[in-house]
Amino acid sequence: MEGNLQDTPLPSLLELIYLTKQSGRVQITADVLLNLQVAGGEVISGEILDWQGLEAIQSFLLHLSNGQFRFYPNATVIEATNNFDIPFSLFMTDWARLNDEWARILPFIGSPSRVMEPTQAAGAGPHPFQGGKSIRSLARALGVSSFEVAQNTLPWLQRGDLRLTNRFAWFGLRIHHASAQKPPKSRTLPDIPACLDGSRNMGEVLELGFKIKDVRMYLIQSLQSGEIQVPGSGWLLRDLTWELEYLN
Repeated sequence: MEGNLQDTPLPSLLELIYLTKQSGRVQITADVLLNLQVAGGEVISGEILDWQGLEAIQSFLLHLSNGQFRFYPNATVIEATNNFDIPFSLFMTDWARLNDEWARILPFIGSPSRVMEPTQAAGAGPHPFQGGKSIRSLARALGVSSFEVAQNTLPWLQRGDLRLTNRFAWFGLRIHHASAQKPPKSRTLPDIPACLDGSRNMGEVLELGFKIKDVRMYLIQSLQSGEIQVPGSGWLLRDLTWELEYLN
């Protein structure tokens, strides 16, 4: 079974699979790539590229109007350590709620990769964002979800205890592209892939003169196509597409 999400919305597709108690894999191809494993109609796991788990699934836009789906019934259900057991109705309700909450938070921050710093209004004591951190990095350090950190961060931003910077967590990534070479010693700006030789991080690549929107677009397209693969590809693709929507 396959089709497009405009004719068959994702909630309707999953409800059909649930009501008919089917097992297999649902593949969603859109700006963000999502795979779901279902067993007896229940969604038991999923991932965006290498980002696995409930948090990844709930960051995907449930009511997406553009994209393609394909369902592979009776495919082998993978027993993974991150499988969950959540009743279908509760799973869908929580997914919709998290979508609504992200839609409320993202206009303020752009994406969980945005680096923030405490202001003088935050006081002199130690602060979770001391030294400049992103929601992604802080969540990883605390062992909690990025959504949980984002929820707690929003009041600090609104009170003026935090300020947004123009830096992002993905600036620290070092990516090696097969066609990379050292940039020519000229005033001509080299192509982005030519600069991805692993010797410089993405922040340093931007300092060569590229526009951040162009770098985002290149990274999104390359992650979607599989041209580049790095640890954290899943959250990177999710955050880049959010940034493209809310910051450009």
